[in-house]
Amino acid sequence: MDPDSAAHSSPADRFFEFALLGLLASGFLAVVGSGFLDTPTTVITAAALIVRALISLAARSGNQPESVVPWLDSPAAASRSA
Repeated sequence: MDPDSAAHSSPADRFFEFALLGLLASGFLAVVGSGFLDTPTTVITAAALIVRALISLAARSGNQPESVVPWLDSPAAASRSA
């Protein structure tokens, strides 16, 4: 995703992005609460959800530093910007 387009997305797009993130987080918490996940999986998945939430919040406000944007995006986007 292009960082410029993320900062200028429509309010509906941002709503659905946060709604999807909330659905994923609630499902993850339900599975964690059931006790079926081991500790490494729980930690890795929780970290990934937190990072995704931070990326979404930073993209919403447009505060991503240029040196971090390729690292946060897909590997294909990182190779294009290098």
